[in-house]
Amino acid sequence: MRYMALCPGSSCDGVPAGDLEWFKIDEEGYTNGQWPNDRLLPSNEWAQSFNLPTDLPGGNYLLANHMLAMHTVGEPQFYPVAFQIALESDGTVDPQPKG
Repeated sequence: MRYMALCPGSSCDGVPAGDLEWFKIDEEGYTNGQWPNDRLLPSNEWAQSFNLPTDLPGGNYLLANHMLAMHTVGEPQFYPVAFQIALESDGTVDPQPKG
């Protein structure tokens, strides 16, 4: 699952991630007999490609990728990774839902 949040001001530096309004931009699931993790392992690079929404307003965003692994029933393992991006866009859409 991938989420984005618009940061106030000119940078995301020092902004508590929990104070931002996050919205989902993408997710992958079980497809053609494989989980997303299974598709990553053969490459041994753990590289993923996805498209950013094209209608968002420009600005500084945090983008978070959350990988969920279910190796043991009832004990999900979360592998979050986040990074800051500067999006250049003339878009005007305010994505929903947020939370």
